[in-house]
Amino acid sequence: MGFRFSRRISTTVGGCILACLVGCAVEVHTEPVDWLFDVQVDVDERTRSSASIALQKALRTCLMRVSGVAEVADIPVVLDALQDPSAYLIQYRFTTAPDRSGGSKDILVANFDEELIQQLARLANLPVWPVDRPTVLLWMSHRDRTGLVMLQSGEISSMQVEQRARERGIEIVLPLMDLTDRQRVTRRSVEGGFWIDVREASTRYSADLVVAVSSKENVFGEARILITMWYGATEFTSIMQMDDVSHVGSVVVDHIVDFVSNRSAIGRESQQILRLRIAGIDSVRAYAQLLSYLDRLEFVDRYEIMSYTSQWLELEVYTPSLASRFEALVESDSELTTMNIEAREGIPDSVLHYAWQGER
Repeated sequence: MGFRFSRRISTTVGGCILACLVGCAVEVHTEPVDWLFDVQVDVDERTRSSASIALQKALRTCLMRVSGVAEVADIPVVLDALQDPSAYLIQYRFTTAPDRSGGSKDILVANFDEELIQQLARLANLPVWPVDRPTVLLWMSHRDRTGLVMLQSGEISSMQVEQRARERGIEIVLPLMDLTDRQRVTRRSVEGGFWIDVREASTRYSADLVVAVSSKENVFGEARILITMWYGATEFTSIMQMDDVSHVGSVVVDHIVDFVSNRSAIGRESQQILRLRIAGIDSVRAYAQLLSYLDRLEFVDRYEIMSYTSQWLELEVYTPSLASRFEALVESDSELTTMNIEAREGIPDSVLHYAWQGER
């Protein structure tokens, strides 16, 4: 007898965008992000009506984070949910946070229920973007009529980039530009495209994805933005033109997130049923650990245990992911490892065969 288990758009830019991808799409190593369901929203006052508006924005932000889609408000299922965002909440509260002037501002902090948000995302047919996200190191220079400046950690000017990155669901690391950095990189290193300097200076940060951005403003107040990204030995280059330079930081972040999510998120065009055989489930504890692990995978909608022997546990996994993508996502963890060819002898190619290694 089987057992059934259930588990818990773009910014408008003046001008044109020219994207030149050098090389092919690559997988990006990742780390779990644990704040996706905790959203902060600025408020003018601490009132019930202000909270109602802020909670709607917070829900849209949360869905944007889990899906990678920049615009979700026009989806009918989402519009219905926005009528009562409190239905997806654990709690909310008012507090204060630093503002860009160096003072403080009132904010609302909304803590959403992960399972309910994932259910809503499935109903809205939004893509699945696993919570394992790359850490991005951003070197960014901007030249305007007053001179050349470099974005760096701890400065008020960096808040726009950091806030937008958090809204979109990734971690942006800005360089410290301390003595160690300044010995290798100057502001003109990024503007001039001295990539050897940038790559060498980036090694101390251990980022998954390194991005260098050179923004130049002309006499008409328009900006030309050159974005260069590296993952391993692969380089990706884009050129953007903007009419409004006040949002350069946010647009750069959106470009980075779109680049990453387009390669990481899983669309929900159709549902797949994958057959898995997992060896090493030799105790009640291992069995419980495996189910807990499967419940944490956002790209597993549900699963059914089909059979159990002393050699393996066999189950069917319902997922929007193709088998090849599923294997790539699972192999980025350490709990499940793909069995070698000899161990899979006699097992149909349609069955994915893993060995359970236990939780980290």
